[in-house]
Amino acid sequence: MTLDEAARVIEDFDSAGWRIISPQVGDVIEALVMMPRWQLSWWDALIVIAAQVAGASVLWTEDLNHGQKFGSATIQNPFHD
Repeated sequence: MTLDEAARVIEDFDSAGWRIISPQVGDVIEALVMMPRWQLSWWDALIVIAAQVAGASVLWTEDLNHGQKFGSATIQNPFHD
């Protein structure tokens, strides 16, 4: 993908009404608490928190356990049978 194509894809996100979630201090602290409790990496914990803040019902990832629930978000592995 060229840089121009990538820019168009990102512009499409904006026109489609996608929301950008920016972690707040409380989100970062919540991710720190979540890490040892669920044995998550820092980035995975922050992604889960962002999904919760966004009100997502599904979080698509191959990095977490398929079917696991984190608040409102259920993990779905796109490669799960």
